[in-house]
Amino acid sequence: MKHLVIIGAGNFGREIFSWAVQCNEYNNDWNIKGFLDDRPNILEHFEGYGSIIGNVDNYIPEENDLFICALGEPKQKEKYSSFILNRGGIFTNIIHPSAVIGMNVKFGKGIVVCPQTAISCDVVLGSFVTLNIQSTIGHDSIIEDWCQINTNCGINGYNHFYKSVYMGGNAVTLPHVEVGENAVIGAGSVVLKKVRANETVFGNPAKPFKVQEINTNRNS
Repeated sequence: MKHLVIIGAGNFGREIFSWAVQCNEYNNDWNIKGFLDDRPNILEHFEGYGSIIGNVDNYIPEENDLFICALGEPKQKEKYSSFILNRGGIFTNIIHPSAVIGMNVKFGKGIVVCPQTAISCDVVLGSFVTLNIQSTIGHDSIIEDWCQINTNCGINGYNHFYKSVYMGGNAVTLPHVEVGENAVIGAGSVVLKKVRANETVFGNPAKPFKVQEINTNRNS
């Protein structure tokens, strides 16, 4: 039997634990071994989540370990997942049984697809992509590695999200929109046209935001 190890025991870590328990694979192909986090007491006020078994900096993958990353900020997700990848760790996908998935969808590794999401046909999801609750991806879209799509987002058809895009909750993109690498789409925004790499946009219609970071309520 395989043993699932969750990287990060914060808010999103507890959510992923919940979704993992509800997956069809649970108690068939793997059980939940525990969390990697450098905050040993972070779960002490919560019941039923198991334990912190170590931290990412010094954990050595063991035989039959499988990993999933529960960090919501793309750069942090890449940083800490890479520690495990570089030591030979193997990442699995967590796909909730309530998700609706169309024909010819291609998945990378380390993907999280949360409850009540919908992925249309002929979509490509790169590795370490998160699609949070009740979000949708339209047909013929490409979502590259490390992207974080938060709750109730709507990505329309023929979109292309380059690596490490962060999309805040309740944001929407129109069809044929391109979003550059490391871009941030603020919560509630409506994106009508191309977003450049490293650009932060916000509003309806979404426009470049002058401040370096906005409060997008990022999961941690």
